Amino acid sequence: MSLSPINLLASNAVLLCALVLGVGHLLGSIRIRGVALGVAAVFFVGLGVGALDERLRLPDFADQFGLALFVYLIGLAAGPTFFVALRRRGLRDNAFVAGVLAVASLTAVGAANAFHLNPATAAGVFAGALVNVPALGGAQEALRAVDPTHAGSLASDAAVGMSLTYGYGVVAMIGALITYMMFVRVDFAREAAENEHLAPAPRTLVQLTLRVTRGAGTDIRELTDELARDGDVLLVRLRRGDRVLLATTVAALDQGDLLSVVGTRTATGELVARLGEKAWPALSLDRGALDFRRITVSDPALVGTAIADLDLLRRHGALITRVRRGDHDLIATPVTRLLLGDRVRVVAPGIRCPT
Repeated sequence: MSLSPINLLASNAVLLCALVLGVGHLLGSIRIRGVALGVAAVFFVGLGVGALDERLRLPDFADQFGLALFVYLIGLAAGPTFFVALRRRGLRDNAFVAGVLAVASLTAVGAANAFHLNPATAAGVFAGALVNVPALGGAQEALRAVDPTHAGSLASDAAVGMSLTYGYGVVAMIGALITYMMFVRVDFAREAAENEHLAPAPRTLVQLTLRVTRGAGTDIRELTDELARDGDVLLVRLRRGDRVLLATTVAALDQGDLLSVVGTRTATGELVARLGEKAWPALSLDRGALDFRRITVSDPALVGTAIADLDLLRRHGALITRVRRGDHDLIATPVTRLLLGDRVRVVAPGIRCPT
């Protein structure tokens, strides 16, 4: 007997989680006039799926693990700039946050009295008004400790309360932030100029392989310096005959060389037109001589360090090609500075196991 979709999802927590994450990620990437829900779409998809049948829920472990992972990643993303911002305008910003918390508290109390909500639902309303998932997790943990017998029911009531106000909370938080920035007169142009070395503008990057047919004899060092000035293209791998090596380790291009580059679509297209033609298969697929790893920056001592200062090419024969920061990929130029939580893509000679 075949299972219905609902029964199938109810009996398979992994499939249920994968479905919610996948559909949420897909919806979150859709932009309407430049606005997208992002990861918040996963929450809304989860609410929708959970409303279909009360059996569609994940184990308690998933809640606890997800909350811990969420808080950890937020700390990695915000940690490097937290203390800097605190020193610059900490008193003013924290006074504003205290005001927002007070308003959210009054909203939760008022809603509980007006609609006769139980304390668990009121706690969820408070968390939703602040768009604060960790607050919901903390409330659910407190409710479980207060009344273990009805822990599941109380935790569900808190989640329902959050679902009632989460959507409005998103709009309210955006409105509050815009109002605050207008009140303190944030100069975005000046802020962007001061922090350009830490946060380059995100761009859509492509990777392609070209065959040198017109640029034979081009000096690699001069070409690399020229491309680094704009920061739109980076030379990565080069195949010459049967050898695959980092492009910056050769002196000049030869006729027939295969060159792997990463950069913006426009800049890479211009480089192909200048040096030769597109080639296939992609040189990046060959991970024999040169392999790559994605490494998360977790050492506080590296915060603010320029990639050029790491001197990886001389010390390890390695090259950082891209920096993943938040939801965006950045080209790793010599002046790009690292932040905690950055995921750098490092290309280096592959490690061969002895036979």
